[in-house]
Amino acid sequence: MNIHFLGCVGHAVILIGLVPLMISKGISYTDSVLCLTIIMVVSIPTRFITPILGDSVNPKTIMFLSFLGQGLFVIPWAFTTDKWMFYLVGILWAIPYGGEGTLFPIMNRKYYGFFRMDTTYGWQILAASFGMALGGFIPGLVFEVTGGYVYAIWISAFFSCLGAFVILTLETTKRVLRPSFENLG
Repeated sequence: MNIHFLGCVGHAVILIGLVPLMISKGISYTDSVLCLTIIMVVSIPTRFITPILGDSVNPKTIMFLSFLGQGLFVIPWAFTTDKWMFYLVGILWAIPYGGEGTLFPIMNRKYYGFFRMDTTYGWQILAASFGMALGGFIPGLVFEVTGGYVYAIWISAFFSCLGAFVILTLETTKRVLRPSFENLG
C-alpha cells in the first residue's frame, strides 16, 4: 500500500470539501474560502521545516506525526458550527498537512542511500495523484448519499490515520536498505 496515496486521499477530502462543509454549517462563502486560504498560507513554512527536521531527527517519526496530526485534527470539524473553531482547527491542521508530502525524498534517501530517485519517487507521485483524485471525489459522493459533508471528514481522518499506522510498520531509517536487483529480470 502506498503511503503517499493514503495521505493524499486524507487531505484532498479536506481541500475539496472544507468550503462546502463550512457553507452547509451556515458560514459565508467568503469566510469559508478565507479559512482555506489561511490553511494554505500556514502550511507553507512547514513544507520547508519538516524535511529539515526529518533529516536531523528521524524522518519516520516526523512523517508518522504529520499523518497522525493530519488525521486527528480534522475530527473537530465534524462537530463545530463556529467560524472561529474552523479557523483554529484549520491552523492546527495546516502544520501536519504542509509537512506530510515533503518528507518522501528524505525517506527515500534514508532507506536507499544516494541513488537515482526518478522511478521510486515517480511511483510515489503516481499514487499521490490517484489519492488526490479519489479524495477530491469523496466529498461530492458523500454529499449525494447523505446530504452533508460530515462523513467525508471521518473518511479523511481514516485515510490519514491508516497512513500513520502503515508508517509504523516501515523498517527503521537508521540503516540503508539494499534492494536486490538480480531478481527483477
